[in-house]
Parts: sequence; C-alpha cells; structure tokens
Amino acid sequence: MRPKPVALIALTAAATASHALAWQMMTPAMPSSGMAGPPPTRQSVDAGLAAEGQPVYAVIAHHVVHGEIKPGLPLMALVDERQPQFTCRIFQHNAEIRLACSDGVVAQLKMNASGCAQSSSSGEPASLCVGFTARSAARRLSAPAGETLGVEDGRLALKPAAG
Repeated sequence: MRPKPVALIALTAAATASHALAWQMMTPAMPSSGMAGPPPTRQSVDAGLAAEGQPVYAVIAHHVVHGEIKPGLPLMALVDERQPQFTCRIFQHNAEIRLACSDGVVAQLKMNASGCAQSSSSGEPASLCVGFTARSAARRLSAPAGETLGVEDGRLALKPAAG
C-alpha cells in the first residue's frame, strides 16, 4: 500500500519541527560553535511551534519532569510538579541532549526524528519527548524498573508496577 501524500507531508513536517524544536531547546549556556549547518530561520522555527508552546516531558531518576517550549524563548529547566525542588536543565547540541538535575543526576540522550530521545551509553537512564500530550508521551517514554507511566488529572505520573 502506498502512503498518501498528506501522510508524507505530515511526517516531513514532524521531522522538521523536531529539528527546529531541538534548536529551540538550546540554552544560552551551551556554546553554539561547532553546530553542523546553519540554524533554522525564525520563520521555520515558528512554523514548527504552536503559539501556546510545546510540552516537554522527561523521565529521569524516578521523576517525571515537565516544561514548555515557547516561541522565541529557550527552555531553561524541566520541573517535577510533585516535587518542585527537583529540576533538570537541558543542554542540547544537534541531536545530543544532556539533562543535568538538581540532585546531581546527569543523563545523556539522543533525539530521534519522532521528537523523542532515549538515553545513550552514559549517565542515568532517561527518556524525553517534545510536542506530545501527556497521554501520548506516556506511551513513548520509558519508566524505571518497577514503575509504569500513566496520566492522573491530566498530568504524567509514575506509578508502582502491578506485580
């Protein structure tokens, strides 16, 4: 079966938006030298972002952290809504993402074209998704051993695995 042109356009737009979002997530503390290729234009970044922003969810060190990317503003930190003292800063270079959390936990992730990232070989196990609702992110993120991801009151949450 051949994919419909509309589906191909949607997939291309998602991949482009994911790349633009990755550029948008770069914080001022991250040097821009050495970046491959020119940064996307303001028009291409804005085209990939909704006016109200894009949610970012991550699971790291038995925490679900959340933030929002807003047009024209870098994402500075992700916060655990249940334990607001636990935060993680995002540093991004191309497809490589580093999460550095307030308790000293660090994770290295690699972004894929779908808008999600998984842990690479070093650091704490973690996963991250950009631009998904809480319910959709729950299906794509990896929960720590012994826990599952679910949605409670519209928020992504870790729950003990039934056992």
